Amino acid sequence: MWCGVEARCYISVEIVDEAGNVVPNMDDVLVKYQISVNGSIAGVGNGNLRDMSSFQKPEKQYSKAEAWLLFARLKKREKLR
Repeated sequence: MWCGVEARCYISVEIVDEAGNVVPNMDDVLVKYQISVNGSIAGVGNGNLRDMSSFQKPEKQYSKAEAWLLFARLKKREKLR
């Protein structure tokens, strides 16, 4: 995935098994995000309207097969991994 200069990129998170299949029933798994390129985490979420935990911390509970990260690019276009 590429993210451009001064852009916001939404990144979907899926939990997969050893064969690469999405595991839809995984609930309450803590997903921790780490950015290794020049940018920052602008927010995280999981689609659970009852989850009022911080949207700014680099971690969020995976809920109902959904988690996402809003990534903010700062200086140059880079490939995200």
